[in-house]
Amino acid sequence: TDAGRSPDDVPLSMRLTVNFTGHTAERTAAEPPLTGTPAQIIATLRRYQALGLRHAALALTPYAQTPEAFMRGANVVAEEILPAFRGAH
Repeated sequence: TDAGRSPDDVPLSMRLTVNFTGHTAERTAAEPPLTGTPAQIIATLRRYQALGLRHAALALTPYAQTPEAFMRGANVVAEEILPAFRGAH
């Protein structure tokens, strides 16, 4: 390429909005890409990973949330979602 490296050498990265729902969540087209329970979000991230995603910046939805609700979501990311990808390349 013009930059002197193959596109395969450039890691795919993206920012994804996370929206936690109840344990029986079903996504709709109007929702952010990562909507659902922690298990559903992990499954979606694994599909992105299989397509080549190497780095994801997760942004919690701030809509109508209290600081306490935001921190609960941050804890779910730290305790349930990130451990599922530790050591992944």
